[in-house]
Amino acid sequence: MSNVNYNKLINIMMYMVIRDALNIISQSKSGNYHIRISFLTNADNVIIPDYLKKEYPDEMPIVLQHQFDDLVVNDCNFSIVLSFCGKKERIVVPFVTITKYVDMNCDFSVSFSERHADEIEIFLSKNCFLTTQIQNTKKQNTSQADNIIFLNNFLKDN
Repeated sequence: MSNVNYNKLINIMMYMVIRDALNIISQSKSGNYHIRISFLTNADNVIIPDYLKKEYPDEMPIVLQHQFDDLVVNDCNFSIVLSFCGKKERIVVPFVTITKYVDMNCDFSVSFSERHADEIEIFLSKNCFLTTQIQNTKKQNTSQADNIIFLNNFLKDN
């Protein structure tokens, strides 16, 4: 039997796809989005108002379509302002709490059945840090000679 947990590896990559897709949406000036996300409400680091936790004690669906504001995507979570019963509320959703992600416009959906939240969150944090470093280095090097990567940009300051 193999020691490779392919389901966990696929889940990690799919969480990264969701994170990157939401990051693109957050930076877009306009767009016709119709994203449905379901997430666990009782998981660690989920921030939603108490009345929503009472209404959705286990899992909650949200829709990102016409009325959402201030989508902020971080290493391990996203936050967004949505309207619930006419009241705007900021919620914070860790990626590892997502159970389903559907982009209605692109016929793309992902469902997560296995939970490896701790391991995946650690991976996302480390990977996001490296991705951010590489992107920042590319921005810094655009004025320098093409195709030269300076290793000191990747070294940690000790």
